[in-house]
Amino acid sequence: MKLQNKLLLIFGIFCALSMIPSKAAAQQSITCESNNGSRKYCGSANPGQVTMQKQLSQTQCIQGQSWGVDNRGLWVDRGCRAVFNLYGGNGNGGNWGGGNNGSNQITCESKNGSRQYCGNVGNATMNRQLSQSACVQGQSWGVDNRGLWVDRGCRAVFNTYGGNGGSNGGNWGGNNPGISNYPRINVDTSGRGTFNSRSFGSGNVTRGYVDTKNQPSVSLSGSGGFKITFYGVITQADNRHMTMQINRSSRGSANGTAEIYLNGDKNEVQSINLNGNNFNGSFTRN
Repeated sequence: MKLQNKLLLIFGIFCALSMIPSKAAAQQSITCESNNGSRKYCGSANPGQVTMQKQLSQTQCIQGQSWGVDNRGLWVDRGCRAVFNLYGGNGNGGNWGGGNNGSNQITCESKNGSRQYCGNVGNATMNRQLSQSACVQGQSWGVDNRGLWVDRGCRAVFNTYGGNGGSNGGNWGGNNPGISNYPRINVDTSGRGTFNSRSFGSGNVTRGYVDTKNQPSVSLSGSGGFKITFYGVITQADNRHMTMQINRSSRGSANGTAEIYLNGDKNEVQSINLNGNNFNGSFTRN
């Protein structure tokens, strides 16, 4: 066969192969918008995985509260508008497979609406929600000194980090240098919440503080003169949401994370969720 004919044959095979669908190319982006604050469904009923790529609305998009996935598909609510990444679909009526999908993933299920613990982990982030009941960090799922927990009917797949069964309750990320591009604010807000710790005491929370103008810190105060401040570095900032890695506290050594949400004008604290090696706490404004 002449060289020219061989080249044409190779080119033809390459073109044919390039038309075969690739699993890696199954990802697609979709914009989903909640108009007039109402719930809107977008996309197939069985996406294998959904992650938010970019928030478009001023209204906060929080998984389990203003966006999520149920047996009807991807949904947004309460004015959330965002671009989402969808990874395929399995066409099995909403069965996500369950089980551990790798060494750093775990499925945790609250049965009959009761609290369930699933492994001794240092920290966790929700990968995807499986239940119709909302999975909201600090309310229906979280991490405390016993490990990852779910409650109130939450069922979800979580990415887990650390956890060694020792006295420190897990690995919280070491000396992360943090980021420098985040909102510089100093705000405090009245509200309600709880704080629990084996070492620092417990109390009902009535006020939350966030200071990122100076050394980034989060404080909770409440009844009986209770107050505790956690210091650290900001590791993630997205619109009105910040994540702080905790490296010390006003009451001694501490390691963990603080999830901070601000209101639309960034002049009040919307919510704070704390998870650490021997403490957990939550705060929501009135």
